[in-house]
Amino acid sequence: MKATKFVILRSFLYDCIGQQLTLLETRISSLRQYLGRPFELLDDSKARWLLILFCTIFSTVFILFYDPLNVSGISKETTLARLFSYQGLVFWGALVLIFTQFWLRPKFQLNTFLVWQFLTWVILEIFLLSICFFLIYREMGRPLITEFIVVFRMTALLAILPYAMACLLLAVIRMPQESETELELQKPATELLSIKDENGKPMLSIAQKDILLLKSENNYTAVFFRQEEKVEKKLIRSSLKNILQQLPAPHFLRIHRSYSININNLSAVDRKNGELQVKVKQLPDLPLKVSETYKADILRLMNN
Repeated sequence: MKATKFVILRSFLYDCIGQQLTLLETRISSLRQYLGRPFELLDDSKARWLLILFCTIFSTVFILFYDPLNVSGISKETTLARLFSYQGLVFWGALVLIFTQFWLRPKFQLNTFLVWQFLTWVILEIFLLSICFFLIYREMGRPLITEFIVVFRMTALLAILPYAMACLLLAVIRMPQESETELELQKPATELLSIKDENGKPMLSIAQKDILLLKSENNYTAVFFRQEEKVEKKLIRSSLKNILQQLPAPHFLRIHRSYSININNLSAVDRKNGELQVKVKQLPDLPLKVSETYKADILRLMNN
């Protein structure tokens, strides 16, 4: 009897632990999926300038009127600190953000952040801000590590609020643009598109839904399209960039400097050895590698 109760109790405990582990794995998987999503708010230069401008204005007003964390009492023992006073915090902060957003990001080829990359980048920016403030406003005679920890904590507390509010403002601004993109995607794809060469001469008239793939070939662009259930290829003397400018942007996605696909004819996205490959309808034997520059666009498409 005791053995039977023990078996039942053990089975119950195993079931409970198994359920909790399954729930934990699901939450971890959801978190990983979220952290791997593209973060596009700071993709273009206008958004970055707006971030810097908002943080500068907000921080200036906040420091002048509220004196948070008693920043007016920070050390003025260095020459630069005496020159700029505590109000110079905003000036140096803006310079650091300009440096990270317009010089450092291109060096790392971070045209589009993933969520985890964005969070890491914010921490990096706060760290660089802390180094800047530490070198200018440090209090002489105190242990360097202790002083830097104090500066880092103060910088993080002062920087996170305007940074978060700026991102929220950018998200609100983007909402109408995303709605317009969705409406564009809902338009019928049966109208004929005229594709012209570099001299403006029409070379191909075709329905948008029938275009499968665009491939750059030296001075030409190869257009792969569907015609009576067969795949045809048309060479047009023009760059891939110029061809894409003639096509509705939401429907055609650049995946490589030499390739662009019609997302309506995307059939598969595969991961192999850390690389992304895509396939288009009626071309199953032609897997296309997605370059690092455009990987975030494909990931965003998958998440949607």
